[in-house]
Amino acid sequence: MQRQIGAASRALGLQRDEVEANRRLMAQGFVGAMRVKTVDRAAADYEARIGENQAELAKARQRTSELALRAKTLENQFMQAAADELKESSNKLFDLEERLRPSKDAAERQRITAPIAGEVVDLKVSSIGAVIGPRDALLDIVPKDGKLIMEGRIRPEDINFVNVGSAADVRLTAFKSRLTPVVEGKVVYVAADRLVDRASGTPYYTMHVDVAPEALQGAGNLRLQAGMPVEVFIKTSERTALQYLLDPVIAFVGRSLREP
Repeated sequence: MQRQIGAASRALGLQRDEVEANRRLMAQGFVGAMRVKTVDRAAADYEARIGENQAELAKARQRTSELALRAKTLENQFMQAAADELKESSNKLFDLEERLRPSKDAAERQRITAPIAGEVVDLKVSSIGAVIGPRDALLDIVPKDGKLIMEGRIRPEDINFVNVGSAADVRLTAFKSRLTPVVEGKVVYVAADRLVDRASGTPYYTMHVDVAPEALQGAGNLRLQAGMPVEVFIKTSERTALQYLLDPVIAFVGRSLREP
């Protein structure tokens, strides 16, 4: 419509020029008054057409503004409704979660989950409906793929000959000695405090011996289990060898066992 108004305006300008030219010719007597009225009427038609087009354009612009305002109002209403619905749903969800929380907590307390993956040993509770007291041990777990550590006891009279870093020879006595070679290990822990065996009353110091994985691989494809006995020979500067017979010796480092 804007182009139509522009074209009509240009045509009106040309028509007005023609009106002026005919008026000069009429003054000179070359044309009559009817000719001037004809071209003047044509110019008036162009002016009327331009006015109509401008009025239509104004109406169209007003309609566009009204539609834009209506669209914005609808958008605001939709956003407000969505926000209200989201808030209401969030409140309902929160209320449901609060109602379910006691049930979820009770269900979680009825389920016992191990903190690590491994093999269960020394299962202490096996009957359905058994009562378990606070801090009662249920079982021991040997962690899967854990590091091997050997735990032994040192006599008080020999404690001065054993230090962290001392070399050791380890024999896995649970297997046939002729098939199982001696593997090399190293003392990685010596207790600072003396303990006493409750059963025999014998005092002792706890020590840990570490054996490198490659050393165990050289001993063959052996299936090692927690609690297997071994013999450990501690190499000292004072003696050729100091032998200790260890009880529950091979253990995987884990929460249920001692760590080096």
